[in-house]
Amino acid sequence: MTLNETMNEIADAIREKKGTTEKIAPINFAEEIKSISAGGGESASTIEYLDVSGIDETSAINLGSMSVFIKYKFNNDKTTYIAPPSLFGSSQAQDKRVVAITIALSEKIIYSNQEGTLGEFLSMMGIDVDIIPRLTKEQFYDLNA
Repeated sequence: MTLNETMNEIADAIREKKGTTEKIAPINFAEEIKSISAGGGESASTIEYLDVSGIDETSAINLGSMSVFIKYKFNNDKTTYIAPPSLFGSSQAQDKRVVAITIALSEKIIYSNQEGTLGEFLSMMGIDVDIIPRLTKEQFYDLNA
């Protein structure tokens, strides 16, 4: 599956959930997803943009696996890419460097029969996401940064 096909499928899923037909620019996917109401009257999770370029690569990749989108660069290339975690892992991860992620830290999850948020789960694992610098949406989607 190509990146364009993946982006089209994501946009189709958003339109299906929202009952709309308008085109959606990929830069607006996170906001569109946040605007979809969750079941049971709860609000959708808040997407946060984290600059993971200053943490070790293993932690960055582990966080990326739980993210909505990953911003990365190939080691021998100055070009920046943004993709869902599933596409990031589809080729040689050792040739890539994760620089930023989008993640829903307030997303409710169940782990080992305990309910909490993704942020709480990461904290239990010893990952202090509060010390990771935040980016704006515009900074995350800037492919020249």
